[in-house]
Amino acid sequence: MSLPLSGGQASPSDLAAAQQALVDRTEELALVRAAAGKWQGGLAGLLAIVTGVSAFTLGDTIQALQPPFGLLIAIGVVAAFAVAIAATIAALRASGGLPTLRSTPATGAAHQDAATAATDLRRAIRRSLLALIIFGVVAATSWFAPRTTDSPAVAIIEAEGRTLCGELDAKTVPGTLLITTPAKSVEIVELASVRSWKNVKQCPLN
Repeated sequence: MSLPLSGGQASPSDLAAAQQALVDRTEELALVRAAAGKWQGGLAGLLAIVTGVSAFTLGDTIQALQPPFGLLIAIGVVAAFAVAIAATIAALRASGGLPTLRSTPATGAAHQDAATAATDLRRAIRRSLLALIIFGVVAATSWFAPRTTDSPAVAIIEAEGRTLCGELDAKTVPGTLLITTPAKSVEIVELASVRSWKNVKQCPLN
């Protein structure tokens, strides 16, 4: 639009353009917050599904995983929850703003609020995606990490006048016990000769 000369009056078209610009700036905030409200609902639903399923299913998995995988999964779940909460807060700020008071009307306040809301919305989206990525890594790790039941049992056994320690192999001839010692030697023991049996996490170092 053409600018009026200094000291002159604006033309009707200039006034109309200025009024339209003011209306656009005022509606800008409402449009951004409306979009943020829609994103907020979608993100909240998506995060609720992922976090709910993960929280209810990962508890037993964490206990079943071999260290340190269980601890890593627990840390990942907590981190994902924290990021999800931060995303929810950003989405709430984008859709509703923060309660503030202005002593005097500020020029361009609506545009400034719209820009702040748009920034918060972008943060909410990025944080939500980050939370989903963390949950994806957590889920993949929980699927492929070794479990305690996957590792062979280790025991100290006293039989046939000797004490043996090693991994027990269930695939043996009935009535016998196959023990693989830390030195990788394989010992076959008759179950009837076993005098004591103690399960341990690992064989003691000699």
